[in-house]
Amino acid sequence: MPGGNTSHGHARNRKVSLANNLRSQRLPLRNTHAVSNKGFRVFELDGVNVSDLSSFFREIIHVLPNNPPLSGGPNLDAFLDSVWEGLHELGEDNVALLWTHADNMLGGSLQELFVVSDCLQEIARSLRTSPSRNSKRFSLQVFLFSDGPDFPTIHLRWTENQFLREA
Repeated sequence: MPGGNTSHGHARNRKVSLANNLRSQRLPLRNTHAVSNKGFRVFELDGVNVSDLSSFFREIIHVLPNNPPLSGGPNLDAFLDSVWEGLHELGEDNVALLWTHADNMLGGSLQELFVVSDCLQEIARSLRTSPSRNSKRFSLQVFLFSDGPDFPTIHLRWTENQFLREA
């Protein structure tokens, strides 16, 4: 990733929106349409088999655009570079990742979920500030869906080109 920072510490101010309290056993088609109708290119990660970093990598390489194509085991630097380039080539300003069964990652490795979040945040930040993009409006929204007890139901509303949690 050009000019990328590959440190994977915890960021205090996340640029990736984690709407991580949505409840859904299966991602209903209307949720996909609700996001795509707001101008987002939507990618869906079925997290039923995702419980740690290795299983995340096995699944995500088939979901998000990546160039060069990712293969093998988890490599955070390769993930950052490849997904950055894949999303850059996509040319979309608004991208959403809808991740179902996200509670499986909580049971497997909460720390690794933070690592994934930090990687996605870094990709979004770097794409937003890339001099090779003609738009500084790049947005990567990540929605975690689950029926797990750590995912109470919340309601989101669309306002000013972003999803906000309703009070």
